[in-house]
Amino acid sequence: MRIAGKLLQRLGRSFAIVAVAGCSIQSTLSLSSREAREPSPSLPRLTQVEFANGAVMLTTPKGYCIDTKSVRREDGAGFAIIARCDVLGVEGFFATRSLALITVTVGATNGAMQPNLADLEQTVGKAEILKRSPATDPPMLRVQTSSAQVSGASEQMWRAAFALNGHMVALSMYDPEDGRSSNGSGVRLLEELTRRTRAASQHHAPVLPDASQARALQIDQIKQ
Repeated sequence: MRIAGKLLQRLGRSFAIVAVAGCSIQSTLSLSSREAREPSPSLPRLTQVEFANGAVMLTTPKGYCIDTKSVRREDGAGFAIIARCDVLGVEGFFATRSLALITVTVGATNGAMQPNLADLEQTVGKAEILKRSPATDPPMLRVQTSSAQVSGASEQMWRAAFALNGHMVALSMYDPEDGRSSNGSGVRLLEELTRRTRAASQHHAPVLPDASQARALQIDQIKQ
């Protein structure tokens, strides 16, 4: 099993723990525009949050905000929920953007490779894989879940992950019940999040080891 796959499995378990702990947070959010929070002029538009001392500068796609109540940080790990800004009560016009909700889990690694589709498949358990997108950046899977985990959400979701500055960033995106994000906009949304997060995190990029050092590092990790 590749190092990335092992790490993604650990991240999957970590996400499950965080999700249970934060279920009261998720239950207050909805992908139905009718249930959006009341707009507040004093509510800040939070579009970026720092994890692991800046190694991961999570940056939202345009039109999306981070739910401040959802942010968790602990020992280089982290968790956050992203939703369209008006769903969180932020004033503005965002109707041109999809009503998607994204959960982000960050975990420290020790030089893991970029995950591929095979690694992602190890994180979904017995869930049915509906679509594989190996050419996207990052690679993605569309998965059928047993039940909707967010009010107004479809039972289908996107899953993706990428390595960044010694950390793994795992993404899960929930569509509205009408599935409007399933036709390609969901893929573009996760690609935009990944691109903007990488760009914002460049200042913290580590010095890469040479080939022999990298090989020795991988062998050490396999032994652990």
